[in-house]
Amino acid sequence: MSSEYPAACGGDPLFLMTFSLKSPRILAIIAILVVLIIGLVAYFSFSKKPNQVTSAGSPETIKLGYLANANSLPFFTAAQKGYFKEAGLNVELVEFPASTQLVDAIYRGDIVGGCCGAIFSALNAQITSPGKLKIWFASDESKSPDWNGIILKDGLQINSVKDFEGKKIGMVAGPTTQIFQAYLKARGVDISKVNFSAVDPKDQLTTLSAGNLDAIYAFEPNLTLSESKKIGKIYERGQINDLYQNPSISTGYITNDIKISNETQASLNKAINKAIVYNKTNPEQALKESANYLKFDPDLASKIKKIEYFEVGSAPVQEIQKFADFLVDISIIKQKVQIDEILYKENK
Repeated sequence: MSSEYPAACGGDPLFLMTFSLKSPRILAIIAILVVLIIGLVAYFSFSKKPNQVTSAGSPETIKLGYLANANSLPFFTAAQKGYFKEAGLNVELVEFPASTQLVDAIYRGDIVGGCCGAIFSALNAQITSPGKLKIWFASDESKSPDWNGIILKDGLQINSVKDFEGKKIGMVAGPTTQIFQAYLKARGVDISKVNFSAVDPKDQLTTLSAGNLDAIYAFEPNLTLSESKKIGKIYERGQINDLYQNPSISTGYITNDIKISNETQASLNKAINKAIVYNKTNPEQALKESANYLKFDPDLASKIKKIEYFEVGSAPVQEIQKFADFLVDISIIKQKVQIDEILYKENK
């Protein structure tokens, strides 16, 4: 050391340390270490699971998908009433034009769950990819059979369902198309002679009024909107209930391998259940508050057919099993599936 530094320094260790820290080599090493530390902090901050909290104290975003119809009301209510936030969650609702696309997004992991859709997707998923898709919570269609229906374009005369042969019918792409076709077949319609066209719910009435369709198979609030705006004429309501009395249609889908903790899942369940209870006790107000999601005038809320729901963990297994078996009988589902295997079960 004495040969590298001036003798005037007297070999002072503090001086030598101060001097050495100023050398370009040491400074470069320190700079590299600082960059590595910053990189590690950033990595662990941004690679948290959705249930984890950021350094700023706000929860990561959880994405849930929905369709713009009244069957998605639990999601809308939980968002509008602040139930997600009360549960310490930051939830983003993502709209989809069809349940098929919604389910695909769950499979890809783009969203952790979705609402709504028919039981068919969960059943088919169990056949092709066992354990991948769970029924999270369910709607009870037996309490609201008139939430679906057929709307005719102005001037179209239909005397019986057989008259739909040769006509063009628009509907939401997805499993409900199959059950509507099953309904037509049960009424003697040759569905090979019907032109079915997939139309996003938000475009159905516009497309019908433009004369591009002869009819649409629609759900609330489009049925009520068609009456209030005098777009077309409702021919019939309640096709699903007409085909099978007291059906239970699954409303919420959730993957079995979601990347959120049990604690976060419990918080989601709490928010959804609180929304379902609110919907039951305040159905008209709930619809009015969710008008922006459903794209209708809040004043029409009193006219829209209400839908009831089973809370998370309370869906009737035997009732849904009977409906699932019926779907096998009419060849919509290829093989029998045990509902108990696809119903989501809360971690106690």
